[in-house]
Amino acid sequence: MVIGAGLAGLTAAWALTRAGIGVDVYESGPAAGGRCGPTGTASTPDGSTFVLEHGLHGVWRQYRNLRGVLSALGRGGDLVPVDDQGVILPGDPPELLDLGRRVQETRLPDPLGLLAMYSHPRLLRRLGRSALRQLPRSVRRGLELLSFDPSQDLAQADRETVASFLEDWPPPLRQLLAATTHSAFFAEPREVSLAALFLGLQLYAALDRRDSTFHTLREGCVGSLIQPLVAALTAAGGRLHLGRRVTGLRLNPRPSVRWHDGGPEEADGVIIAVDPIAFQNLDLDPALQARLAAAEIPRGVGSVVVRLWFDRSPGRGPPAGVAAGLPVSNYFWLDQLQEDYRRWAAARGGAVLECHLYGDTARSAVNTDPAALIQTVTTLAEATWPALRGGRVHGHVQQNAPIHPIFSPGILSGAPKVDTNLARVALCGDWIQSPTPVLYMERACTTGLEAARHLTHHLGGEITRIPKLLPPFPPRPWVPWVQRGVRGPRR
Repeated sequence: MVIGAGLAGLTAAWALTRAGIGVDVYESGPAAGGRCGPTGTASTPDGSTFVLEHGLHGVWRQYRNLRGVLSALGRGGDLVPVDDQGVILPGDPPELLDLGRRVQETRLPDPLGLLAMYSHPRLLRRLGRSALRQLPRSVRRGLELLSFDPSQDLAQADRETVASFLEDWPPPLRQLLAATTHSAFFAEPREVSLAALFLGLQLYAALDRRDSTFHTLREGCVGSLIQPLVAALTAAGGRLHLGRRVTGLRLNPRPSVRWHDGGPEEADGVIIAVDPIAFQNLDLDPALQARLAAAEIPRGVGSVVVRLWFDRSPGRGPPAGVAAGLPVSNYFWLDQLQEDYRRWAAARGGAVLECHLYGDTARSAVNTDPAALIQTVTTLAEATWPALRGGRVHGHVQQNAPIHPIFSPGILSGAPKVDTNLARVALCGDWIQSPTPVLYMERACTTGLEAARHLTHHLGGEITRIPKLLPPFPPRPWVPWVQRGVRGPRR
């Protein structure tokens, strides 16, 4: 049995069926996918209907295992490149800087490519003389990012918050790093572990400029990933049961689960693949509780997604980016990134904007009238892209449940592991400790594959048919040199 049909659970179930093991997947919700699944629909005044998701997801270059799954499902061609990202800075009007392409095209060698972004002339003008005097300390602290070694430094950096790391940074740079934290970890710098920021920047930006680009999925997560996973699972004999909420798990003499409307039902093995809140609500076997007694379980946070349909184009500019000190955390022009929105925009000469709100911004938006929130985001969009003025035809506000895990201090180094030390029980999810230092969708995929391998080993399936885990690309040769220069030789 696999409890939970999010990306991690479906990946584990799909891998088990490849190994010849029969699988039943139980999902409490009405649809598969978890945070990669559908949240409902939205209709525009012209009668067009769109399947909505929790928000656009990026598939980064380092998502090697997820990309392998996409290829195995025959959906590798669904990846749409996003080679350029922008940053919206506050002002009257707001200022949109094309920083992603600046990093990609700089002649500076890695790992100095990010300096091309932070040395943008308009950004330097914002710093001012007093802030420039603070730069040396900021640079010294920034070098800690390059010298960070997840295999040795994770626990120490996991005790510090991003906010404490940024205390002495010049305000514009602090604002920019705070915006990155919002967009990457869905929370405020005071809530996020420094280890999470270091790991995220190392994997997805700092060490190799190619890592700062990403792809989106042409048909969204639902059409390009979740539906193909479910189809492959069921074609191999696996079964997906929707609307079945598991309330408890017992292990003797065999693993068995209880339902909200009855039970028990036995299985040869169980993979738990639910979000942290659902996990804490499970009535677990005492043996498993004892194994997890010292583990850190993250809390969940919600988010808000605002989508705007326009009957005109914004003009040129990066199709995606973050916003610093503004009413939104990031933005995506969906008509440039997903097929159904592209078709709508092409037929009407328009565009579709998606903005995400995280942290304090999302918390305050919960009590804001949706119409007022739509107007606030429309005003920001029209100020940033003047060609849009007067062109909005529809707006939609989506409140996402508080189930996204926060990597607050202690979580990355203390979260439960895939292997519970119980032969027939494994865990997976984007909040479970991964065998490789990755985050987000890749973490869900990696732990799902590892959980499948764990159970296949104990149940006697064909483990060679489960894809082997691929680690992130190896560090470049200069990384140890930078580490020695910043911290001296290790003993």
